[in-house]
Amino acid sequence: MKKIVSLIPLGEDLIEKIKARTKGFELVVYPHKDYRSEDLADAEIILGWSSKVKEALKIEENQIKWIQIWYAGVDRMPLEFLEQKNVLLTNASGANAPSIAQQVMGMLLCDVRSLDENLLNQRESNWDIPKRLTEVTGKNMLILGTGNIAKAICKYATAFDMNIYGVNRTDRQVDGFKEVYDFNRLKKVLQNFDYVVNTLPLTDETEGMVGKTVFDSMRKDAYYVSVGRGGTTVEGELIDALDNDKIAGAFLDVFAVEPLPAESPLWKHSKVMLSPHTSGITDYYNERIINSFLRNFECYKDGKDIEENLVDYKRQY
Repeated sequence: MKKIVSLIPLGEDLIEKIKARTKGFELVVYPHKDYRSEDLADAEIILGWSSKVKEALKIEENQIKWIQIWYAGVDRMPLEFLEQKNVLLTNASGANAPSIAQQVMGMLLCDVRSLDENLLNQRESNWDIPKRLTEVTGKNMLILGTGNIAKAICKYATAFDMNIYGVNRTDRQVDGFKEVYDFNRLKKVLQNFDYVVNTLPLTDETEGMVGKTVFDSMRKDAYYVSVGRGGTTVEGELIDALDNDKIAGAFLDVFAVEPLPAESPLWKHSKVMLSPHTSGITDYYNERIINSFLRNFECYKDGKDIEENLVDYKRQY
């Protein structure tokens, strides 16, 4: 019988769901590290990733045809190797899009309603009215990237009566966005936006894309939000922009080095609100990935092309 191996510890409800929808396949779950690469080589489908999967792919006559990973970013995956092995790779894009989008909106609302200041005042029994009390109503947001996370942010921000624009590689227009520009127009349009939100994946093209040129082109009262990949932002140039009042502030969830080093000026910067790469953490995560996997499985078993979350090795996402 064909085999699916899961390297992810799944609840019984999800295990039973997979079994019910993958007739003709045996599901084997290895929730711990006590398995060998040889144990994986006879599986046709792998759920999850470890270095032992790569070793299994090196075994002659291995049966691995499809790997479903548990994260959206693939910048740490051996993409060239997987492409050479002719393996399908699907990621978890969209599984945490709602939680990331909600955290972005939480950061914006915390800022415009001065909720962080209120919390500090509460701890000191201090009845003090914050000086900054406004709304996101009518504000203009530019989202770098127009993938699942960007679409979720667009949906929520639009509900708050914001105006949402996007940037992608080709200026392909996307439903929900008022307009989408290509990367080449980014510098020219930045002056129009109150918030610039980075949801970009980390690729050869996007690494270090957001730096001095971007910050110099933004409005001085604009905010930068980073929830994509830390390596797309040049942190030293971001700190310079903050220190020299080139932008009003930054809301950061991802960083070039994680954990963020204790000596980083970002920790205690008065213009920064940060979180330790937690915006994507949600108790809905596994269920969403499994649902995506099972939709793709219907195509796979019928010999049709997988389309949902299929990684393009050339584009690196």
